[in-house]
Amino acid sequence: MGDQNNKNERRILNRLNDAFFKNLFGRPGHEKYLISLLNSMFESFHQGRRIVIQTLSYLNREIDPITDNGKACRMDLMAQIDDGSIIDIEIQLLNSSSNTIRKRTLYYFSKLYERGIKTGDDYVNLRPCIMVNIVNFKLDEDEEFLSRYQLRKYNHDRILNDDIDFFFIELPKWRKISIENSSKSIKEINRLNRWLTYLTGSDPKLIAELKENDPLIKEAIMFEKKYTMDDASWYEYLMREKAYLDQNSLENWAKREIAEGRAKGHAEGHAEGHAEGLAEGLAEGRAEGRAEGLVEGRAEGRAEGLAEGLAKGAQKTLLQNIKGLLKFGIDECSIKKALNCTDEQIREAKAN
Repeated sequence: MGDQNNKNERRILNRLNDAFFKNLFGRPGHEKYLISLLNSMFESFHQGRRIVIQTLSYLNREIDPITDNGKACRMDLMAQIDDGSIIDIEIQLLNSSSNTIRKRTLYYFSKLYERGIKTGDDYVNLRPCIMVNIVNFKLDEDEEFLSRYQLRKYNHDRILNDDIDFFFIELPKWRKISIENSSKSIKEINRLNRWLTYLTGSDPKLIAELKENDPLIKEAIMFEKKYTMDDASWYEYLMREKAYLDQNSLENWAKREIAEGRAKGHAEGHAEGHAEGLAEGLAEGRAEGRAEGLVEGRAEGRAEGLAEGLAKGAQKTLLQNIKGLLKFGIDECSIKKALNCTDEQIREAKAN
């Protein structure tokens, strides 16, 4: 009975978790969800190539590392649509530089485009590639949350060809105009905004309204409930949440420790370097001794700061992961299984 109650408490609060996202949009038989989401993006643009998907088929998401000179490319979700175009959908929830995501998108595009022909084939056989990125950070300071990029002639509105199409959804910009921050009702917003409200929403009232007003999203919500009841799927979801939390905590911790290590190293290095420099300066010259002491002191200080940070980092990361899963509404039994932690550590996380 206890296990069943725990299952009933399970809720997906991060629908952009790639384990859940791939199950909802990338599972055979679920093509209609992906078609609806993609068409809701494409229909927002009235210039350039008009993309309307009627059918699609899922493709192997991993490009052969051998053909990539050992650099493996594993896409989040990949499909071929009825006109032959290849679509890659990527979710980037953790903060990244806009330059990094742009370069990665170009790299993935190049590999997908290259796969379109074999040695000896005519270049006309190359298939258009559509790259879709949903990112949880800003690419630029423009207000538009949905952007489209193509190769165009400079200072003219002429496209070189239709083979390159990059789409970006920037969630921080969308949240500013989302239904939670407006007076519009679910019935008044378009299909893309309904999907984004569902994918990012945590308000049960909004989700209930979506269920009532959008038949396809209603089906997605019904699938979501089945997904959480499956132990293997739920465990995979928790592991991905843990990975997000681990990486986010590690990145934040690394930034803090590097800053603290540098500050400590600089301070200790300055003090030690000054003292050693004065002593050695009597024999070898004050300037030379001060410089050597400062370099050695900085190195020792950074190493010491990093070592102390590592000792504290593991426990901090675990407690942050526990707090993160608790925030997502994950039950304590599942947290202990996912993180291999104790009741005492959960109590400590709650207290902090």
